[in-house]
Amino acid sequence: MTDLPPTENPTSNPPDKTDVPPATDRHRLTSDELIALFVALVGIGSIFFWIIQQKQSPIDFAALTSGAPFANGTAPDNATGNSAESAINASTPSATQPPANANAAIGPTAPATEDASSQARRPGMDSQTPTSGIPNSGVNPLANGQPGNAPQAIASSAPQPSAAPTATTLVPSLENPGKPKAFTDVPDTFWARQPIAALSSRGILDGFKDGSFQPNKPITRAEFAGILGKAFEKTKTKPAIQFQDIKPDYWATTAIDESIQAGFMTGYPKQQFKPDQLIPRVQMLVAIVTGLGLTPSGDPMQVLAKYRDVQDIPKWAIPKVAAAEAAGLLRTSQNTLTPNQPATRADAATYIYQALIKEGKIKP
Repeated sequence: MTDLPPTENPTSNPPDKTDVPPATDRHRLTSDELIALFVALVGIGSIFFWIIQQKQSPIDFAALTSGAPFANGTAPDNATGNSAESAINASTPSATQPPANANAAIGPTAPATEDASSQARRPGMDSQTPTSGIPNSGVNPLANGQPGNAPQAIASSAPQPSAAPTATTLVPSLENPGKPKAFTDVPDTFWARQPIAALSSRGILDGFKDGSFQPNKPITRAEFAGILGKAFEKTKTKPAIQFQDIKPDYWATTAIDESIQAGFMTGYPKQQFKPDQLIPRVQMLVAIVTGLGLTPSGDPMQVLAKYRDVQDIPKWAIPKVAAAEAAGLLRTSQNTLTPNQPATRADAATYIYQALIKEGKIKP
């Protein structure tokens, strides 16, 4: 008898070919996927760790977009690695306490524990060679506090040369004469040209603003006192006189006082000096002879005998005028003195010039 196969249950469903396999047969992560997941977790953790460390510096998103990883341009104190950010000094003041001068050339001194050899320069930063006389903080100046900009110039403490010295103007004097002044009204043929040139080159006589000298202009007692003070340096041996006709603010007060104290000039009775009075030739000669202490040799009248108007000389002035003649102060080809005529600027130049030659102050 032949065995028959079991009769299939008409109520049983055939096996579904689309059935889901057991849970134990699900897809496992590959090694590449595990590495990617690990890297992502490490990156997220690093960002979280970095955010925690920003205790004093809030995140500046503008700086992040411009390339500055920190709000104040400095790395945290515990930042590690040999990255470009480690070159920035960790001791720079925080954003809550900005430095007094944002353009200061040098920041605070870096901590002593920081290894300078491990610092890397950020691109765009200048050399960190310390400037003489200024401590090196390891931080280079950055324009507007942003890296990558042109560095600001470091102010050197070395002494800067002062402004170029100007040429010193030579002050004419008896010992160091300058160039004689060319006056428009003193030609080469003028009789007193040499005395005027000699005294103008030594700063004793000067001209007027229009370039003239006005040699024939009469001279006052005050003007002559000023010339005496420039020509002769004599010791003050006489007391000053308080003249009633000279105010303290008078332009020639000092010159008059010096001429009195040096023994050149005297006043009139009742404490009068008469500064604006035109000085006669005889008074000018007497003043020079008295101040220099010149004395006549021989009989004064015989010394002056060649002058036809000797009788016009006041008797009290005859010895002084004779001393002036003997000393060579009277250089004239004429046989008249006209002693009471007002002396001119040319007369004053001639008398003083001859007196300086007599004193050995200048050469003829």
